Amino acid sequence: MDATQKALLKRHLADVYVGNLPPLLQPSQDVTQNDQKNLARSISAFVVHHYCGASVADACASVVDDFGDLGIDAIFYQADIKTLFLIQSKLKASEQFTQDEANAFCQGIRKLIASDYTGFNQNVLDRQVQIDAALDDCERIQLVVAHTGDQLRQYPAQAIADLIADPAHGEERLVDPVLDFSVSDITTAFREVNAHTRIDCRLTLFDWAKVSGNRTAYIGMVKLEQLAQLHIQHGKALYARNIRASLGHRTDVNRSIDNSLANNAADFEFFNNGVTALCNSIQGRRGNRDSKSFQIGKLSIVNGAQTVATAARRVGTAGAASISDARVLVTIIAADAENDFGQSVTRARNHQNDVGKADFVALDVEQERIRRELALVGYRYAYQAEALDLTDTTIIRVEEAAFALSMLLPDPRLPVMAKRNAASMQKVGQYPYSTIFTPALSALELRNAVIAFRYIITRMNEQAAGAPTDQERLAYRHSAYSVAFVMMKQLRGQIGGQPPLSLPRLAAAVGPELDNLRQVMWAQTQPISVGRNPLSVFKTQADVSGIIRAAMVEHYGLQNNSALEPLIALNIGDQPYPERLFAYLSNQAPQIGNLI
Repeated sequence: MDATQKALLKRHLADVYVGNLPPLLQPSQDVTQNDQKNLARSISAFVVHHYCGASVADACASVVDDFGDLGIDAIFYQADIKTLFLIQSKLKASEQFTQDEANAFCQGIRKLIASDYTGFNQNVLDRQVQIDAALDDCERIQLVVAHTGDQLRQYPAQAIADLIADPAHGEERLVDPVLDFSVSDITTAFREVNAHTRIDCRLTLFDWAKVSGNRTAYIGMVKLEQLAQLHIQHGKALYARNIRASLGHRTDVNRSIDNSLANNAADFEFFNNGVTALCNSIQGRRGNRDSKSFQIGKLSIVNGAQTVATAARRVGTAGAASISDARVLVTIIAADAENDFGQSVTRARNHQNDVGKADFVALDVEQERIRRELALVGYRYAYQAEALDLTDTTIIRVEEAAFALSMLLPDPRLPVMAKRNAASMQKVGQYPYSTIFTPALSALELRNAVIAFRYIITRMNEQAAGAPTDQERLAYRHSAYSVAFVMMKQLRGQIGGQPPLSLPRLAAAVGPELDNLRQVMWAQTQPISVGRNPLSVFKTQADVSGIIRAAMVEHYGLQNNSALEPLIALNIGDQPYPERLFAYLSNQAPQIGNLI
C-alpha cells in the first residue's frame, strides 16, 4: 500500500467509522492525540465491516480497543455462521505486527475464553453478557490479526499458533490458523469501497432458448418494463461494465427509441437491436418454453444502455402503462464482466454500433479503480460516455484527465495530438494512454492535475475573450494546450501532493507566471502566423515543437544554459522527436510551490 492509498484509507476511516466508534474511555486533553487514537481504533471496524459483512454501526459497536483491552481490539459474533471473531488490529507507521503485540493478544484470548474479565476495560465489561452468550452459542472462534505489514512474521505467528494448539485452555473451537488480514487484504477490501452495487434479479424470458456451446447463455424476449424498473432501482450500476451509460434523451438515437415506444410499443421488438447482458450465474426457476422465470446473479447490461435508459425515462414521465406492450430481445451470457471473455463480449457487441475507440476506455480496470478512489475525496469520475452537467466541478471526465496528465509528459507531440484528435488520447493500449493510466497513477495526482489544467485553460479562454486583435484572440485560444504543456511542468511537485490544489493560491502564484508565458508564446507565434490562421499553426507539429522549445527556454530562464546547444545539435536518428532535449527542458522547469 503506497502513501497515496494510505492517505485515502485514513480519510475513509475518518469519514465513515471514527464518528461511530464508542467514545474514548480516558480522552486526552490533546485533541490531535485523540484523533490519532480513534483513527487507529477504526481499522478494526473496517475489517469487521468488510470481512464479516456487518453494517457500519455494528462494526463500530464491536470495537473495544482502548486502554485495558488486553490486546483484543474488536469482538464480533456472526450468528448466521456461528463464528466469534476476536480481532487485534494495527494501523501504524512501523507496519509489522510485533512479538509483544502477539503476546498481549494471546493473553487477552486466554482470559476471555475462560470468562475471566478481570483487567478488561469498560468497553468489554459492558458487553460481558453478550460475549458470554456468543461463547456459549458459537461453533468457531476465529482469531484475526489485521495490520498494514505484508504478512505475520515468524515469531508473532508462532506465538498465536502455540495458543491455538495448547490443550491447557480446553478450547477446541479456536480455528487454525489465525486469519492474517495483511496489507494485501486491506487493500483489496479498500478497493471495493464505492464499488457499484451488485444486481441480483429475476427476469421472465418469453420464447427463450438456451444457446448451445461451452458457455451458459440464454436468448429470448423480455418485457422492456422489467429492464426499465431495474434502471429506476439501480441507476448507473446496471451498466457498470458497459462502455457507455445513458447519453441523455436529446441524442438522435434516444429520440428515435422514445418515438418508437410512444407510437408503436407493441412492435418495438422489430425496431430495436436488442440488449446484451453479462452475469455471474443464471438459473431457470419455473415456467415452460413459452415463458420462464430466471434468477440472475450480478447482472450488468453491456449493450443496450440507451434502450433501457430511454424506456425508464418514459416510465418516469408517462407511467409504466406507456411501455407495457413493449418487448425487446435480450441475450444473457454467464461471464464475469471484468474477465477477458466478458470484456471481449462487450467490445464485440458495441463495435456494431456508433461507438468511438475512445469509448473502450470504460473496459480498463484502472478506470474503475480511479473512480472509486476519487469518490473517497468527493469527486465523481466519468469514464463512460454519458450525459453530464459540465458546470459541476466535482465531475472529472476521463478525456480531461487524459489531457491534464499528458501535459506533464515531455513529448511535444501531445499538445498537437490533443488539438487534432482528442479521442487519440484515450485509446487503450496505445500511446499516450498506456503511459498515463497505469496502476501507479494516483487518483489524487489525477485530481490535482485536472484542477491545474482547468485553471490554465480557463485563464487562456479569458485572455482570448479580451484580446485586442482577432489574430491574438485566435492565438490565445488555439495555443492553450501548448501553454498548458509548458506551465504544467512547473507544477509537478504540487500536483503529486495529496491535498487538493487551492484555486486562490493558483491564481496568486501561477496567474502572473501564466501571463508571462502567454506573452512569450504570442511573441513566438506572431511571426509564423502572418497570413495564417493560428489554428493551422497549432495543428502543425513542426511549428508547435519550435514554439514550445523556444518558450520553455525563455520562460524557464535557460537562455545561458550551456547544456542546451549540444542537445539541440544532437542527431535524433529515428526518434519521433528530440527526446533528450525535451526531457532536459522539462526537468529544468522551475517549480512553483505553496499551491496546497
